[in-house]
Amino acid sequence: MTFSELTLAFENVRSVWPGKWPGIPLLFDSCVRYLGGVSDQIPRNYRIKALQKCANRIARMHEIFGVNAKNTAAEPAYHNRLHTGLALVSLTALLDSNRKQVQHPPNSLTETEYLLLLTMLSHDYGHPGGRNNFPAELEHRTLELITPVMKSSGLLESDQKRIGKIILQTDPVSVPNTHIKAQRLAFDINNFEWQCVLIQEADVLASALPELGKFLTECLAQEWSNYDVERASGLLSPRGREGFLQYGALFSSPASNALGIPEVVAGQLEALRSDKCVANST
Repeated sequence: MTFSELTLAFENVRSVWPGKWPGIPLLFDSCVRYLGGVSDQIPRNYRIKALQKCANRIARMHEIFGVNAKNTAAEPAYHNRLHTGLALVSLTALLDSNRKQVQHPPNSLTETEYLLLLTMLSHDYGHPGGRNNFPAELEHRTLELITPVMKSSGLLESDQKRIGKIILQTDPVSVPNTHIKAQRLAFDINNFEWQCVLIQEADVLASALPELGKFLTECLAQEWSNYDVERASGLLSPRGREGFLQYGALFSSPASNALGIPEVVAGQLEALRSDKCVANST
């Protein structure tokens, strides 16, 4: 997936929201199929079967939760099914880009790739909107909801722990330190720190692009306005956008670099700072 194909995929997902929304299960399945699906050429082992079972259940739960919330006017303006869909597309693009960096890319999903897609699918399940009042507050809430599903789906205990730990690292306050830790290591998709980075990158990738950034920031500001009007207003200012791009939209993986995401972020920061200099000089 090239950068232009990624932006087109984003627009396709956004264009069907909410009136022609296909549903989280179909979107997840589309991402799986884009990456080659699970090979039928070899017997499916216990681990991949459990990952598939869990993903199917959480995808259905996610959609039902969102529909019920929408019907009661309680679905968050930003942390909704659209965000999950955009995050899944983002991770799919990063995984595809990562494959192009290795000597022998797989023809179908690896167990690690499937685990990361399941993590991305699950990371905001049950999100009520708003911000954390203490570190990883909402991420812990998500874990409380999905842990029984992971257990009853037969996920290996090690996979349950790995998914849980990665989800906790999606708290925005954890992002800078995670990137610092990962950058000390050679990239390895099986490494925990780099897995966290990939999920964190996918979580904000759509918001980091100018094509969707304004729209998604307005959605987040609308969501926050129910809890903190001052912070919500700050999101919409040039200073708010600059702060997000500088401290929240961090991209360190070889996959995001190959897609040119850091350059896109840097270009926006340069434009914002240039506008600020012009404003200060007048």
